[in-house]
Amino acid sequence: MGQSRYRIATTLLVMAFSVFGSSCRGSAVSTSSAESMNWPRLRPIQLSLGVQLNAQRIYLDVPLTDVNDRIRYRLICRGGSNRYLEEVERETDVSSYVNELLCILNEGEKESDNSLLAEDDRSPVHTRGHFSQNSLLGACGEYPEYGLVRRFRLRGFELKLALSNLVVAPGNETPVGAANSENRADVQYAVMTVSVEPNPAVKTARPEQPGYIDPRGEVEACATIKRGNEPRMCRDFKTSAWEKCPPGWEFLEYPEKQENHGKS
Repeated sequence: MGQSRYRIATTLLVMAFSVFGSSCRGSAVSTSSAESMNWPRLRPIQLSLGVQLNAQRIYLDVPLTDVNDRIRYRLICRGGSNRYLEEVERETDVSSYVNELLCILNEGEKESDNSLLAEDDRSPVHTRGHFSQNSLLGACGEYPEYGLVRRFRLRGFELKLALSNLVVAPGNETPVGAANSENRADVQYAVMTVSVEPNPAVKTARPEQPGYIDPRGEVEACATIKRGNEPRMCRDFKTSAWEKCPPGWEFLEYPEKQENHGKS
């Protein structure tokens, strides 16, 4: 099983670099805004990957490189059995992964709990990088930015994660509640398309907010699409209390390292 996991990772790396080299080399990228924030200029990519969502081990690893072919970010998606996730935590010291598909975006090549897909101080499981079972079906699957298609705009680029070609277990086509058990998977298979497009107008270090209220995978909430943004919440590391992030927090390159988030 372990050999299979690494084969998947190797295959994805080869596919990603193949895309970089064949279709993206030499692409012109406007850099005015991105360079003003010192963000690396990324190569555009697009690749589609089959994901067995009821597998004991789910592991996808997609590098994002700059125009000089240097790896700047890693998109890592994992999920599976409790036993596998415990192995991952021992090997990587990352404790955020859950049984369902969860994607984390890290700067550089080290895998960590500090996901750049987080719009504030929340943990990765509470970001839009978490594809919970209930968020994929029915009205929740169609809900903008929290369903099957999610876009993350940050650091001079846009990352799009989209699931399609779903295979659903017979009798489970309609979500009826939270799918937290590692033995339950309503959606058993999907194709994930990962795309990256440079967007020099995006200046924030953390993702821009999507413009829609999170329905949290609840069927009734998904039935009505609500526009707007919830407050960004930050943790005060001195008191451990949660409060609204100060203005401009999303432009800080490493906001989570600010001891008191701007408090004097």
